[in-house]
Amino acid sequence: AISTVPCAIGPGNVLSATISVGTAGVSFQVVVDTGSPFLVLNNYQPPSSAVSAGWVDVWYGSATVETQLYWDTVTIGGASSMTGVLAKTQGYGIPGDGILGVGNPAGIPPPRQSPWSIYFLKNLLAVRAIPSQSVGARLCSASSGQLSIGGVDPTLFTGSMSWTSMQTNLINEVSKAYVTVSSVNGQPVSPTLCSVDTGNTGIFLPSEWGTVDTIGLIDLNNQEFTIAPPPTQGAFGGAGSECVLGVEMLYKYYIVWDSSNMQIGFASPNCGSAVLTADE
Repeated sequence: AISTVPCAIGPGNVLSATISVGTAGVSFQVVVDTGSPFLVLNNYQPPSSAVSAGWVDVWYGSATVETQLYWDTVTIGGASSMTGVLAKTQGYGIPGDGILGVGNPAGIPPPRQSPWSIYFLKNLLAVRAIPSQSVGARLCSASSGQLSIGGVDPTLFTGSMSWTSMQTNLINEVSKAYVTVSSVNGQPVSPTLCSVDTGNTGIFLPSEWGTVDTIGLIDLNNQEFTIAPPPTQGAFGGAGSECVLGVEMLYKYYIVWDSSNMQIGFASPNCGSAVLTADE
């Protein structure tokens, strides 16, 4: 079944939720990151039931996390599975208690061979704890949001959900999810990949686009629909510069990252307002 749990803006000003680890159910407040696939914990004390798999190095962007890998039981809401836990010791500065990566692990080799995958969502799917390798999120306020693990929760939005293809790009063993922008303010632009990433705080659009009210995306029926990002918090500038739709998007949309079907969905949350229109 789909597991829907509370989420909020936490340490680092990014999306966070609570998981429990081990047979004793120790709680950790972790960053929920759609731009990485690993679970890394800052203060993990492996219980006697955990299985050690040695030392590994894991890339996060341009930095390396040196860590010990363990296999342990991880639970979020009503969904639970044995999975890889990376006990962070040095390297990348991880906010809060750690990072729960729920991104698509396509192309990323696991650090160790074992009976279990290191990827939490894949393990939940394998034991049929969830019906789909997907995660959705919305924020009604900085302290009140919902995270749906395993599929689309119809109670979290109104109207219909518009889907667009998910693209992935593997950089330093981090596989981010992208949508393709086809227009800006109703005017066609060269197709531009834009990452949709809960591990990033703000909205960053190429400066060449100027003031952006709406951006157009192509749905699975090859029809354009538009979304309205919050005001940009920065611009990388220059032709071909990076485009990021960060956690601020969740105040305006319920977004679903569906890795099973390689698609990303946008819908109007039923706790706030959004501008989502289908172009005929």
